[in-house]
Amino acid sequence: MNGNTQVSATELNLLPIPTGKYEQSVAEIAKEMQKTTDEGKRNRLLNELNRLTATAYGLTAKEHDFIKGAPYL
Repeated sequence: MNGNTQVSATELNLLPIPTGKYEQSVAEIAKEMQKTTDEGKRNRLLNELNRLTATAYGLTAKEHDFIKGAPYL
């Protein structure tokens, strides 16, 4: 939360990772992404992974859309 656009490994390690009802789905999508060579499928899976992750962190659809639309992402 320092306002810097660069993130260090230390900051990533401090990020709490929510566990619970989305954990299995996130793992399955990640495994499927590793197996596919189809770029379209990979993009669909990435979008789903991002949506699930945002939901796991408690973000609303509006907040997720805001983040997706940020010019620096």
